[in-house]
Amino acid sequence: MRCLAPVAAERYPSASHLAFDLTHPEQVRVTERGRNTQGTGFWTHFKRWVRASGMAYTPSPVPVRQIEQVPIIMVAVPHHDVSDATLYSLREAVARSLGIRPGARLACVTVISPSQTSTTEAEKGETQVHRWHLSRLQQWAQPLDLDGHQTSFHVLESGDVAQALLRYAEGNQVNMVIMGAATHGLSMQRVLATVPIKVAMQAPCTVILVKQSLPFERLADLDA
Repeated sequence: MRCLAPVAAERYPSASHLAFDLTHPEQVRVTERGRNTQGTGFWTHFKRWVRASGMAYTPSPVPVRQIEQVPIIMVAVPHHDVSDATLYSLREAVARSLGIRPGARLACVTVISPSQTSTTEAEKGETQVHRWHLSRLQQWAQPLDLDGHQTSFHVLESGDVAQALLRYAEGNQVNMVIMGAATHGLSMQRVLATVPIKVAMQAPCTVILVKQSLPFERLADLDA
């Protein structure tokens, strides 16, 4: 129904947005219109005809402009060795990006490494571990204002976090990646690239690296 919408602004902005929903059908948000099992009556069709008769024809937006205005944004949310300040800063960066891009799609992604999976998690079974991480992603995104934004949550398992994020971004035609910047081991980055550096160097799209926000730094100074 969204593909057949008569108004261009109500259709998918690009084929990549449609492909994203087809790839992840279990996370598509079904509206009241999609749950309706009865056909529309004569008066509904008549009202639509009257409304459409007064509308002036406007050409469809240029695809490139639509993709820029309604991008697919991926946020990489770490689950291991991460501070509350970093998670907060990531959420603030995502909120700013969504705020200036109405209708943008958000994909929340976390990568679990087999080497970092504890014995207790392994005993729970793969399905339960994935559900636990999905729940954490959803809790992280709760404070965000996601009205008007199609949002999905994904747990990837890979021993190479950077490559997993890059494959996801390429396979889903992601337009922007938001992730935390490395806050430790800065001197070693000259010799050994960290995950954020690898993603920034090889990503096929814009990458925003987020550092901890200033309020948390001031709180740390006050505690000291």
